[in-house]
Amino acid sequence: MKEKNRELQYLRRLIYLDVSEAATHIADVSARTWHRWEEGTRKVPADILNKTQDIVDQYVELVMDGKESNPLCQYFDSFDLFHKETGAGVIEWRLAQAVSAGKYAKEEFGLIYD
Repeated sequence: MKEKNRELQYLRRLIYLDVSEAATHIADVSARTWHRWEEGTRKVPADILNKTQDIVDQYVELVMDGKESNPLCQYFDSFDLFHKETGAGVIEWRLAQAVSAGKYAKEEFGLIYD
């Protein structure tokens, strides 16, 4: 069980979500419940694991795509700007931030995540 809890925490951090954002936008639960899942004091429900896997899959697709013309591969300073441009939600905004930060690190510092 602990392994899945760690994965949940790694995913959340990978896409720059804080606990309350993950709880609200992925699971529709309290931040306290999400935190308990990450701590391993509560089992992560299967549907939440499936949702997080879908987010990981979307992240990988965006990293592989990496096209500057794709707004999900661009950095936006705020959710409001992102939402105005794309109509997408918080999860997609955080995905865009994570992908664009990874691209920047790779281009500017030669960091490779492949």
